[in-house]
Amino acid sequence: LEYIWNTTTGNWTESAKWTPNGTPGATDTAWLGKTGTTAQVVTLLANQDVMGLRFTPDNAGSLCAVTVDGAGMTLNLGSAGLNDAGSRGGTSRTINPDIVLTAAQDWQSGDNRCPMYVNGDVSGAFTLTRKGNGNIFIARPNPDFSGNVIGQNSGAFVLNGDGATLGTGAFTFAGSGVGASAKATGGGNVGVYALTNDVTVTANSTLRTEGLVRYTGSFAGGAAFNLTVDRVRDYPNYGLFSFDPGAGESYTPGTGTTTLSNAGYAVKDVGGGVLTLNSENLNIGGGILVLDNLSWADLMANRSGGYNTAGANTWQFSGGGGFAARGTPVEITAGNGIGTSTFDRNFTLGITTRDADGTLFANQPVTVNVATVLTAVRTVSVPCTGAGATDNPYTVAHVLKGTWSGPGALAMAPANTVGLGTGTGDSTLPELVLAGANAWTGGI
Repeated sequence: LEYIWNTTTGNWTESAKWTPNGTPGATDTAWLGKTGTTAQVVTLLANQDVMGLRFTPDNAGSLCAVTVDGAGMTLNLGSAGLNDAGSRGGTSRTINPDIVLTAAQDWQSGDNRCPMYVNGDVSGAFTLTRKGNGNIFIARPNPDFSGNVIGQNSGAFVLNGDGATLGTGAFTFAGSGVGASAKATGGGNVGVYALTNDVTVTANSTLRTEGLVRYTGSFAGGAAFNLTVDRVRDYPNYGLFSFDPGAGESYTPGTGTTTLSNAGYAVKDVGGGVLTLNSENLNIGGGILVLDNLSWADLMANRSGGYNTAGANTWQFSGGGGFAARGTPVEITAGNGIGTSTFDRNFTLGITTRDADGTLFANQPVTVNVATVLTAVRTVSVPCTGAGATDNPYTVAHVLKGTWSGPGALAMAPANTVGLGTGTGDSTLPELVLAGANAWTGGI
């Protein structure tokens, strides 16, 4: 049976506030937010059983925020799961009680403008599948959840609280993955999350994050499936994914394309010359590639197919994206198809993402030692490391080396926060060092 909440606020057991009159139970679905524009709140005063929660409004005019309250209470949730398939507008759905999965189920959030917040503990051993294009935010560590997690469509499970995880089960990226919000969980100003879950990719998938997500379990790239790294919400940020398999774990890259759209991706050597990167193609768009204790020569050996070419082990670089370094400095040099126009574009050096102790994750400078002809005004962004750092926030001085020429001007961003330095790292601003035979006529 389907019970529809017919008022604004009340307790779950107030039967007159449901249509039909009664209280939903273990074989029923509770429909909240079906009609009306005023926020709805239903509160659990005791543990409850329900087959599923539905949040979908029945028409475009029925847009209201919905909260299931009762922190500390338990909602035993059956096979219908959480369903917000038709959500629209800028409203949210918030579930505060603890959730126990009593069956395999889908959690569906249909629109990224209508986030779903799961703020209680999640437990159980059944498979949990995330569907839809909206994001579902997870607040708790959830050590008692051991079910497998499947991500479908283009939304994301987003970790959103101190130590938040999705339990200990395996992750399947079948359209989407598990990322993180920018909510601070340690020192510094972004969320930092370490996940031990094993990952298998079974379809082209978009991974969304605002914080640092480090996967330490095994990874199986799975044939020619593509990974796109992007942001969670519609404002720029530089979250980061790092696949860093621990002792006894394996990394098997797929043969698809890794595309960096609006977030970062850390690449390292996991042994035997295998890089934590899908091996077919690398497309650096608006995101940042972080070389983690990896030299430019190491990366280029893995990109033997060349720059802006077709085929295996190729790579592309478009406006706004860029490079950062962790552990050891990186010097980008010509060769492997890099020409005078490669850096004739807006690009970024460095990334703001922080490690758990508040220090900069990409803590080493990047030198661009490539002859470049600037044909128009080009902006080099050196991200400010931001407030909350435990290290000197301006210790990375990136370098433009080689011959830079042409009629274009060189602009630096963010405005008024980047200094032309000496490379000593002691400026009061993030530094961009000009160290080559610079002959462009456009000025700075």
